[in-house]
Amino acid sequence: METAKNNVVFLNGRFVTDTEAQVSVNERGYLFGDAAFETLRGYGGHVFRLERHLERLAHSAQVLALRLPGSPETLAAQVREAVARSPHTDCAIRVTLSRGEGGAGISTKGFENPVFSITVKPLRSYPEEAYARGIRTRVVGPRKVPPECLDPTIKSGGAYLPSIIARQELDRDGMVEGVQLAVAGHVVSGLVSNIFAVSGRRLLTPDLASGCLPGITREALLQLAPSVGLEPTETRLSLDTLLQADELFFANSLMECLPVQQLNEHSFHPAPGPFTRELRAALHQLIHHEKQAST
Repeated sequence: METAKNNVVFLNGRFVTDTEAQVSVNERGYLFGDAAFETLRGYGGHVFRLERHLERLAHSAQVLALRLPGSPETLAAQVREAVARSPHTDCAIRVTLSRGEGGAGISTKGFENPVFSITVKPLRSYPEEAYARGIRTRVVGPRKVPPECLDPTIKSGGAYLPSIIARQELDRDGMVEGVQLAVAGHVVSGLVSNIFAVSGRRLLTPDLASGCLPGITREALLQLAPSVGLEPTETRLSLDTLLQADELFFANSLMECLPVQQLNEHSFHPAPGPFTRELRAALHQLIHHEKQAST
């Protein structure tokens, strides 16, 4: 069971306890979701692709006009120290940057003191049965916010509200992830993940123009695809393409490759499929290689 003593918290330049980690009710992240964040995974003290996550955080900060509290090297060192303080071999890491207090209304003027935090918690893994047999999933009702309304290349608090509402549907059905479509009807992603389909010898995933997040694990899997005999293909995907695929899986930093056994009423056999298994194994090899190279 996760308890406060298992968590590591770094807030505004110092390590504090959970109870000491407090922000004001006037803080913009609390009031409006005016914040950017990254979710990372630690493997035995090694943070997978930390620099890439921090690059994306810097991009989000630039788009939202948020001030990062240090150089990329400084932030990376803070994350590594936070992970080193954790007693857990595998851990979930969240880096959050919010606008702080100041100004009036929704104006972004007058905010000079952003709130920056790093939290490290024990990893709450998906059930092993999900990886062994695949999960049931379905298309959810709420659609993704269109790119014309919000840049999908940033991870911000406000962008996740449709996914939070959609998650209520999944919770009622006992499902852990769902497929989210664009307003135009094409496939975008999972609620908190990228989505992949194996069709013949092609690894298909929605292109960035579809409105999906450029996931760090997504990037790694596209790089790994040729090593298992697949052609990485980023394109606009229809729901019919997913239903006609040989294999289907979700991917993000925490879940890695989560196979799908059933989408709506359509089943995939076997689940996980052979390429899904090979890609997850290749991802583990990549993580191990990068961990060894960093020591």
